[in-house]
Amino acid sequence: MITLTATQHAVLSHAIQNTADKLEWFPAKVQGIIRQRVVNGLLNRGLISADGLVTDAAYQALGLTRLEMELAPSPVSEAPVEGTKPAQTATETRRRENSKQAIVIRMLQRPEGATVEQLQAATGWLPHTVRSVFYGTLSKKLGLIIESDKAAGGKRVYHLT
Repeated sequence: MITLTATQHAVLSHAIQNTADKLEWFPAKVQGIIRQRVVNGLLNRGLISADGLVTDAAYQALGLTRLEMELAPSPVSEAPVEGTKPAQTATETRRRENSKQAIVIRMLQRPEGATVEQLQAATGWLPHTVRSVFYGTLSKKLGLIIESDKAAGGKRVYHLT
Protein backbone atom coordinates (compact mmCIF):
# COMPACT_ATOMS: atom_id res chain seq x y z
CA MET A 1 0.00 0.00 0.00
CA ILE A 2 1.33 3.42 -0.96
CA THR A 3 1.34 6.04 1.76
CA LEU A 4 0.44 9.54 0.60
CA THR A 5 1.30 12.87 2.15
CA ALA A 6 -1.60 15.17 3.00
CA THR A 7 -0.78 17.36 -0.01
CA GLN A 8 -0.60 14.39 -2.38
CA HIS A 9 -3.90 13.08 -1.05
CA ALA A 10 -5.58 16.48 -1.48
CA VAL A 11 -4.25 16.99 -5.01
CA LEU A 12 -5.22 13.50 -6.19
CA SER A 13 -8.65 13.64 -4.55
CA HIS A 14 -9.38 16.99 -6.16
CA ALA A 15 -8.28 15.72 -9.58
CA ILE A 16 -10.53 12.67 -9.32
CA GLN A 17 -13.58 14.50 -8.00
CA ASN A 18 -13.43 17.80 -9.88
CA THR A 19 -11.25 17.82 -12.98
CA ALA A 20 -11.80 14.44 -14.68
CA ASP A 21 -8.52 12.95 -13.41
CA LYS A 22 -6.46 15.93 -14.63
CA LEU A 23 -3.94 17.32 -12.14
CA GLU A 24 -4.79 21.05 -12.23
CA TRP A 25 -5.20 22.23 -8.63
CA PHE A 26 -2.76 22.60 -5.74
CA PRO A 27 -3.26 24.07 -2.27
CA ALA A 28 -2.32 27.76 -2.09
CA LYS A 29 0.71 27.05 0.11
CA VAL A 30 2.17 24.64 -2.49
CA GLN A 31 4.06 26.82 -4.96
CA GLY A 32 7.28 26.84 -6.96
CA ILE A 33 9.81 24.15 -6.12
CA ILE A 34 7.47 22.50 -3.61
CA ARG A 35 4.82 22.05 -6.30
CA GLN A 36 7.41 20.51 -8.61
CA ARG A 37 8.49 18.11 -5.85
CA VAL A 38 4.91 17.01 -5.29
CA VAL A 39 4.46 16.37 -9.02
CA ASN A 40 7.80 14.52 -9.25
CA GLY A 41 6.87 12.39 -6.25
CA LEU A 42 3.55 11.45 -7.85
CA LEU A 43 5.27 10.71 -11.18
CA ASN A 44 8.04 8.60 -9.60
CA ARG A 45 5.49 6.49 -7.73
CA GLY A 46 3.36 6.00 -10.86
CA LEU A 47 0.37 7.87 -9.39
CA ILE A 48 0.10 10.24 -12.34
CA SER A 49 1.09 9.89 -15.98
CA ALA A 50 3.51 12.18 -17.79
CA ASP A 51 0.57 14.20 -19.13
CA GLY A 52 -0.75 14.85 -15.61
CA LEU A 53 -3.59 12.32 -15.52
CA VAL A 54 -4.36 10.25 -12.42
CA THR A 55 -3.51 6.54 -12.84
CA ASP A 56 -5.16 3.42 -11.44
CA ALA A 57 -2.37 3.27 -8.84
CA ALA A 58 -3.55 6.62 -7.47
CA TYR A 59 -7.10 5.30 -7.11
CA GLN A 60 -5.70 2.30 -5.22
CA ALA A 61 -3.58 4.53 -2.98
CA LEU A 62 -6.74 6.47 -2.10
CA GLY A 63 -8.62 3.21 -1.48
CA LEU A 64 -10.91 3.72 -4.48
CA THR A 65 -11.59 2.20 -7.86
CA ARG A 66 -12.52 4.00 -11.05
CA LEU A 67 -15.81 2.13 -11.17
CA GLU A 68 -16.78 3.32 -7.66
CA MET A 69 -16.13 6.92 -8.64
CA GLU A 70 -18.07 6.60 -11.91
CA LEU A 71 -21.06 5.11 -10.09
CA ALA A 72 -20.94 7.50 -7.14
CA PRO A 73 -23.57 10.27 -7.20
CA SER A 74 -22.24 13.75 -7.85
CA PRO A 75 -22.19 16.01 -4.76
CA VAL A 76 -24.63 18.46 -6.40
CA SER A 77 -27.23 15.77 -7.14
CA GLU A 78 -27.39 14.47 -3.57
CA ALA A 79 -30.26 15.60 -1.39
CA PRO A 80 -29.09 18.12 1.22
CA VAL A 81 -28.82 16.99 4.82
CA GLU A 82 -31.61 18.44 6.92
CA GLY A 83 -30.60 21.70 8.55
CA THR A 84 -27.92 22.52 5.97
CA LYS A 85 -27.96 24.76 2.94
CA PRO A 86 -28.24 23.00 -0.44
CA ALA A 87 -25.14 23.09 -2.62
CA GLN A 88 -24.90 26.01 -5.01
CA THR A 89 -25.36 25.21 -8.67
CA ALA A 90 -23.22 26.74 -11.38
CA THR A 91 -25.83 29.43 -12.04
CA GLU A 92 -26.13 30.34 -8.35
CA THR A 93 -22.47 30.82 -7.59
CA ARG A 94 -21.63 33.73 -5.37
CA ARG A 95 -20.13 36.70 -7.16
CA ARG A 96 -19.24 40.20 -6.07
CA GLU A 97 -22.61 41.60 -7.09
CA ASN A 98 -24.54 39.17 -4.89
CA SER A 99 -22.19 38.94 -1.91
CA LYS A 100 -23.37 39.94 1.54
CA GLN A 101 -21.18 43.04 1.40
CA ALA A 102 -22.84 44.09 -1.87
CA ILE A 103 -26.29 43.50 -0.33
CA VAL A 104 -25.38 45.75 2.63
CA ILE A 105 -24.10 48.50 0.34
CA ARG A 106 -27.24 48.38 -1.84
CA MET A 107 -29.48 48.58 1.23
CA LEU A 108 -27.51 51.53 2.63
CA GLN A 109 -27.75 53.33 -0.72
CA ARG A 110 -31.55 53.29 -0.67
CA PRO A 111 -33.13 56.69 0.07
CA GLU A 112 -34.66 55.32 3.28
CA GLY A 113 -31.39 53.60 4.32
CA ALA A 114 -31.47 50.50 6.50
CA THR A 115 -31.61 49.56 10.15
CA VAL A 116 -29.30 47.05 11.77
CA GLU A 117 -32.27 44.69 12.09
CA GLN A 118 -33.01 44.91 8.35
CA LEU A 119 -29.39 44.21 7.52
CA GLN A 120 -29.36 41.28 9.94
CA ALA A 121 -32.39 39.79 8.21
CA ALA A 122 -30.81 40.23 4.75
CA THR A 123 -27.38 38.80 5.65
CA GLY A 124 -27.95 36.46 8.58
CA TRP A 125 -25.30 38.31 10.57
CA LEU A 126 -25.46 39.26 14.25
CA PRO A 127 -25.79 42.97 15.19
CA HIS A 128 -22.13 43.31 16.16
CA THR A 129 -21.08 41.87 12.78
CA VAL A 130 -23.23 44.40 10.92
CA ARG A 131 -21.70 47.27 12.88
CA SER A 132 -18.22 45.85 12.38
CA VAL A 133 -18.77 45.84 8.62
CA PHE A 134 -19.91 49.48 8.81
CA TYR A 135 -16.81 50.72 10.52
CA GLY A 136 -14.18 48.24 9.41
CA THR A 137 -14.87 47.18 5.87
CA LEU A 138 -17.05 49.94 4.50
CA SER A 139 -15.49 52.95 6.25
CA LYS A 140 -11.84 52.03 6.64
CA LYS A 141 -11.20 49.68 3.72
CA LEU A 142 -13.60 51.05 1.11
CA GLY A 143 -13.60 54.68 2.27
CA LEU A 144 -17.40 54.97 2.27
CA ILE A 145 -19.08 57.50 4.56
CA ILE A 146 -21.92 56.10 6.65
CA GLU A 147 -24.31 58.41 8.43
CA SER A 148 -27.00 57.51 10.90
CA ASP A 149 -30.20 59.20 11.98
CA LYS A 150 -32.53 58.40 14.83
CA ALA A 151 -36.03 59.81 14.95
CA ALA A 152 -37.48 60.45 18.39
CA GLY A 153 -38.59 57.09 19.72
CA GLY A 154 -37.59 55.37 16.45
CA LYS A 155 -34.81 53.05 15.39
CA ARG A 156 -31.43 54.22 14.17
CA VAL A 157 -31.26 54.24 10.37
CA TYR A 158 -27.94 54.05 8.52
CA HIS A 159 -27.28 55.24 4.98
CA LEU A 160 -24.37 56.02 2.67
CA THR A 161 -23.70 59.63 1.76
